[in-house]
Amino acid sequence: LEQPKNLLYVFSSNDLRLMGAFRTGNRPSWMSFSADKRFLIIANSAGENLTVINLDTMQPKGLQFLPQGHNPISVAADNADVLVAARVPGGGGTGGVLDWIEVVSTDAFELGRLGIYENAINPNAAMVPMGDLSGVFIAEADGNVKLWDATLQKVVIARKDLGGLQGSIAAGTTAVAAGGSLLNRSLVPVATFVDTPNTAAGFVFVGNKGVRTSAPTGLVVDTGAIQRVNLNQPDQAVSPVRMAESPAVPGLTYPFLRTLAALRNGSFVSTTSSGVVQLDGTFDAGIAIPQITAITSAADFSDQVGSGGLISIFGRNLAPQTASAGTLPLPTALGDVCVTANGLRLPLLYVSPTQINAQLPFEMGGQTATLVHSPGGLGNTFYAEVKEAAPAVFRVNLGNAGSFPAVVRAENNLLATLANPVRPNETILVYATAMGPVGPPVDAGMPGPVSPLATSVDPPSITLGGVAAPLYFAGLAPGFVGVYQLNVKVPGDAPEGVQVPLTISVGDSSTTVNLRVVR
Repeated sequence: LEQPKNLLYVFSSNDLRLMGAFRTGNRPSWMSFSADKRFLIIANSAGENLTVINLDTMQPKGLQFLPQGHNPISVAADNADVLVAARVPGGGGTGGVLDWIEVVSTDAFELGRLGIYENAINPNAAMVPMGDLSGVFIAEADGNVKLWDATLQKVVIARKDLGGLQGSIAAGTTAVAAGGSLLNRSLVPVATFVDTPNTAAGFVFVGNKGVRTSAPTGLVVDTGAIQRVNLNQPDQAVSPVRMAESPAVPGLTYPFLRTLAALRNGSFVSTTSSGVVQLDGTFDAGIAIPQITAITSAADFSDQVGSGGLISIFGRNLAPQTASAGTLPLPTALGDVCVTANGLRLPLLYVSPTQINAQLPFEMGGQTATLVHSPGGLGNTFYAEVKEAAPAVFRVNLGNAGSFPAVVRAENNLLATLANPVRPNETILVYATAMGPVGPPVDAGMPGPVSPLATSVDPPSITLGGVAAPLYFAGLAPGFVGVYQLNVKVPGDAPEGVQVPLTISVGDSSTTVNLRVVR
C-alpha cells in the first residue's frame, strides 16, 4: 500500500515484477485476505469505507461502507468473520470499536458487547488473523491485546502486560507478536526483543520459527536488521543480519505496520526505504563474492553501451536476493547491492543473483570500470567501452508469436508485428536507449520530463528500407528512465516486405531492426 497516493501495488511473487496498481479509498492503512482468498479487503482510514478487490477477476468489486462516522484503520478475516477496527467520535475525542462486515452482501454493523467485554478499543489498533484462522489477534497502542474467537464469536482473552505497542504485528498458530514482544496463545509475554534505538518493523511466522526485522527511527543512521526467532526457545537470542535497505517505519498518524511477508518458495519480501526487496530464505548463510561476466545493452543485449542508456550486467552471485525498484528517482542501493562505474553509483532498476539492470550516467564515456558491491564483498572489475551514443531498440516478447522491436503504430497504438504491419505515410513510435545527450539535461535515475520535453542534442538519422524517414521527435520518453522515444514518419516510397530494415544512426553508431511494411 502506498498511502500518500491511495494506491495498492501488486507484484509477482516469482520475480517481483509489478503486475498492476489499484486505486483505493482515502489513506489506506491495512489490508486482509478474506478467509476463502477470493477477496482482498483494504481499510481506508480517512473514509467510512473499505476497498474490496475481487482476486478471481483481479478487478475492484467496489467500496464496502461502514456505519456513519466509522473510519476503518484495520481489518482481519478469520474462518467465520471479517472484523474491522474503526475510529469513531465520542466522549469529546476519538474512540475505537469493532465492526462486522460481510463482503458479498456488503452488510456492515457495529458489534455489541464482545462477550464479557465492552466494544471499546484504542483508536490506534491493528488486527491480524491467527495462523489457523481460528480467530483474530488485536493489538492496541496503549498495550492492550485481545483474542477474538471465531467459533464463540466473542473476545475470549484480554490482557495488558505491556506498556505500549507500535511497529509490527503478526500471528501464528501457537504465538503472536506485537511490537518488540512475543506472546503465547494465551497472550502472555514470553520474550522481549531489544532493538533500541531501532523499532520493530516486520514479523512473520514460518513453521516453528519466526523471522523479524527492525528499522531505525528519527535521526538514527542505520540500515535495519533481520533475524530468526526460535519459537520453542524464544529467549535465546539469534544474531541479527544487517540489511542494506532499511524497512519502512510507522507514520505519525498510525503506529502499526507490516513490512515483511513470507513467500511459498521460502524467500521473504520486505518493503523498504528504496522499494520492494526479496530476501533469500538463507539470508543468514554465507554469501559468495559477486562475479561480473558481461555487460550489455538492456534493450537488445548487444555489447554496445552508451551514456545515459540502460544496461544489463550478467554474472554470478551478483545479489543475495531479487528486488525491483519501486520508486522514482531510481535508488542507487537495491536488494543489498550497489554498483559503481568509474566510482559513480549507478541507479538500479532490478537486481538478482544473475542479472542487474541499471542506468549509466549521461556524463560517462570511454573505458569504464564497473564493480558490484554486495554483502559477499567487492566483486571483480569489469571493463567496458561506453560510447556517447550506442542506439539500441527494445524488444517485446509476445510468447508463441515471437519477439518484435518496440515499434508502435500511432494509427492504432499497437505494437508493429507481422499481423499489424506499418504502412507508408503513417507515424510510428520507436522506443530505444543510449541515444546520447539530451536538453535540458536530466540526471541519471530521473524519468524523462513532461514539460519541457528532454530532446536529443544530436538527433538521429533514420532510414526504412534505405529510404530516409522524416523525424518528428527524438528524446526521453516522459515518465520513463533511460528510455528514448522517436516519432518517425514512414516514407511514402518505403519498400514493401516482411523484413524491411529500419536503421537508426547517431554519430558513428547505428542499430537496425526489421519491420513488415505493406501498402
